[in-house]
Amino acid sequence: MMRSVSECKILASSGGYEIITPYMQSFVTELKNTIPASERAYNKDRKTWSVSAKHGQTVGALIAKCFGQWIEVPPIRSSDAVSKILQVLYIGQCKEREGGESSAFGWCQLPGQLLPGWNVIFPEKVLRAWFDPDFGNPERPADDTYYQTLGISASAKADEIKTAYRRLVRQWHPDVCKEADAAEVFMRIQRAFEILSNPKMKGRYDAGLKLEAMTEKKKAVKKTDVLPYRAPLRCGFILCDCTELGGRYTVQKIKGWEDIVNSEGKTLSTSWVMGDIEPTMVWL
Repeated sequence: MMRSVSECKILASSGGYEIITPYMQSFVTELKNTIPASERAYNKDRKTWSVSAKHGQTVGALIAKCFGQWIEVPPIRSSDAVSKILQVLYIGQCKEREGGESSAFGWCQLPGQLLPGWNVIFPEKVLRAWFDPDFGNPERPADDTYYQTLGISASAKADEIKTAYRRLVRQWHPDVCKEADAAEVFMRIQRAFEILSNPKMKGRYDAGLKLEAMTEKKKAVKKTDVLPYRAPLRCGFILCDCTELGGRYTVQKIKGWEDIVNSEGKTLSTSWVMGDIEPTMVWL
């Protein structure tokens, strides 16, 4: 049966479309299965969906399929990514979202918002591009390396290795960090610095990585056996190119990452205790 024209609407909004429909579980399921999580958002207060501009026709087709209503999709230009500095107080680990996309959410207070919330999306590929610039290099082994542990390139100099190590110690020391795996991560950070800061040990380690990459055929690993990726750092002032949709930013590229330092020169370290409603913040 044809629905009333007033029941379903597709409205042009900032960076995309606002979708107004009666509730229908099959429509919600189709929407989630069709549109990646980073390109849609649900507004609980308005009970509407927002989708990026490129999915207007897709949503129109879904409405026709589920509600039997044909709506003309208003023209709109996709919003270009803009550069912003975001004060992100916590970044969780990456998880696979609907559609197979892996991303992490950031806890941040955006301009105009009274309270912080999970309102920044970091695709895994964007985080890796910043913290693991050698990822995807055929000469780099598939397994995690000590360079990735410290968030540096294999070409990093001695002073860069030391700076990265000191920065991560402030974030992951078990006396400060309340993450469940803090002790394990901290031990790996210590081991990475021990190897990479010693020229002889680093030389042997680098040779081993090259040999492994050249001679060993990597065995297929089931996705269920791979640990979720997480950024070495959990907070900071992040200069990035991002797009906005439904009050949420999706980071397209990270261009800079600075620690959050207060007027006393102390650096912020954050962690999240399971069951808490906000991160634990410690100034060091």
